[in-house]
Amino acid sequence: SREAARKRRRVESDMFGHLSHLLPLQASVRQSLDRPSVIRLTLSYIRAHALLKGAGEVQGEVQEETRLFLSVLEGFLMVLSTGGDVVFVSENVSQHMGLTQAELMGHNVFEFTHPCDHEEIRTHLRLTAVCLKSLSVSGRYRVLAKGGGYVWVETHGAVVPGVQPSRSRPAAPQRLCVLCVTYVLR
Repeated sequence: SREAARKRRRVESDMFGHLSHLLPLQASVRQSLDRPSVIRLTLSYIRAHALLKGAGEVQGEVQEETRLFLSVLEGFLMVLSTGGDVVFVSENVSQHMGLTQAELMGHNVFEFTHPCDHEEIRTHLRLTAVCLKSLSVSGRYRVLAKGGGYVWVETHGAVVPGVQPSRSRPAAPQRLCVLCVTYVLR
């Protein structure tokens, strides 16, 4: 019936509102999110949380060190899956690219890099996945900027061990992520 549908939409809307308030974003950003963005960002934060799950007590110290590192870094940090999904990107990406953390997280890196660079990026992601911890890969790519057009960046990436096997899937292989330190070339 019409009343049941109205109630379902109201409950659904309340749930999305509650979920968006749980996201660690500024209130102004949270208010402008549509439903697909809420889902995309929620999934990204779950993946990032799972990646950091083993950090435990050290996490607070690491967060402070990361803040200090980002304040002196002329670039930003990005964590990509080996398939190119943006698991995490530091907030200061907006200072360099004009794109916000919320605009990038949960999307694939190929959505905002120049098409001519895609094959090289795929090769670098495959290299890091195969060589595990023993390899650091660097490359220069064109990345979409806020006002349109592309800017050149230099990225240095290395593998980060991913999600640990759980009790429900003890033999599941570890997923890997690539930690990228990215500098805008001026």
